[in-house]
Amino acid sequence: MPSAPDDPTFWQSRADEARASATQITDPLCRTAMLALAARYERLASRLVKGEDIFDTTGRMRLAADNAPTKSQVP
Repeated sequence: MPSAPDDPTFWQSRADEARASATQITDPLCRTAMLALAARYERLASRLVKGEDIFDTTGRMRLAADNAPTKSQVP
């Protein structure tokens, strides 16, 4: 598994693992939560592929892509 959080394959691998785990969960609510987590990981991977910076200047993860500048927009 890639170890760099700024690598889209890192988040894609996490999404794959979460989906695999969801198949083992019998509780519907917990399974839904795991699949939602997988979808979030997919969105992070997608944002990185598009060139968006998912971290702010303090190193915290940006939660919304709407106002996040792309790497090309950051001075």
